[in-house]
Amino acid sequence: MSYLPKTVARLVPLLALALLASIMSATAVSAAPKNIGGPDSDPDSEPHDPTGDTTPETTRPQNTEPRPQPADVGSQQRLVDSAIQVDSVSALATVTFEDAVAVTVRWGDGEEDTVDITSSKFVDRNPLGRNTVYLEHTYDDNDGDPYQLFATISVLHASGSSDPETLPVNIVPRYFVTETATEFQSLNHCDSTFEYNTEYEIRRTFSREPDFARTWNFSMFTEGTTPTKKLDSAAYYHEFTKEEGGTVRYEIDEKDPSSDDKYRSADDESMDYFVSPGMDTGRQEISLVVEKFPDTDCHAELRFTLGHGLVRPNLSPGPVATEPDPIDPF
Repeated sequence: MSYLPKTVARLVPLLALALLASIMSATAVSAAPKNIGGPDSDPDSEPHDPTGDTTPETTRPQNTEPRPQPADVGSQQRLVDSAIQVDSVSALATVTFEDAVAVTVRWGDGEEDTVDITSSKFVDRNPLGRNTVYLEHTYDDNDGDPYQLFATISVLHASGSSDPETLPVNIVPRYFVTETATEFQSLNHCDSTFEYNTEYEIRRTFSREPDFARTWNFSMFTEGTTPTKKLDSAAYYHEFTKEEGGTVRYEIDEKDPSSDDKYRSADDESMDYFVSPGMDTGRQEISLVVEKFPDTDCHAELRFTLGHGLVRPNLSPGPVATEPDPIDPF
């Protein structure tokens, strides 16, 4: 049996402890998380570029193109304002626009009008270059019955896009009636042989318009002659709807001190006329031959011109881009 020197024996445990400490330290290092920034990076540095591009960020080319911005919806709206005014059967569309090439109005009754804003015709009629266009239209009278339609206004841009707007249109047809050149003629001397003059009273009433009621009292020299008397302030003009028709009536009396003699129609026609949409359109020369009752040998004649038609007012405050039908009251 050999024996180690005492000094060496004492060193063996110390060496064993040092070896164990070295092994434990190496194990701890291998278990620690790796730094993804690379072997030479520190935790505060930028992450490592896996493509291998080591060019500093400050020296890389920058994208100088402007980033796309959200579309401005308001800038696409070129129809600034629109309205449709209606009076009787006449309609006026007023359209204010920006950057437009054409304006179209679909009136709702199957008709439409388009105005080319770039045409020389429009430019000539719009010398001030205003961005407002007027379009006119005439609707059907529908036998006088009111009705509603929907019109669509569109403004076309050079890009091909348009801004449509739909508006309600309420049509309430109106008509007019006129009476002019009213006169009375005595066809016989209708008084006694002791008198040279004949006295008359003529009354007119209008069931819908009391203001048009008139009474005329006058004396005419009728011995051997057939004088004519113009009835002053007889002319009138009246507008009405289908629900506002009425009856115009004439009454004629020959005035006597004892009693008045009334006249009636000599041909059994009424001395009335009814104001309605169904009246004949245009001017009519009306002649009412009347006779005194019961003395049928005494005659007179009432004459006047009766006019009737559809009211079609001109609504435009300026040059109109469309070409409406000429306004003829009859």
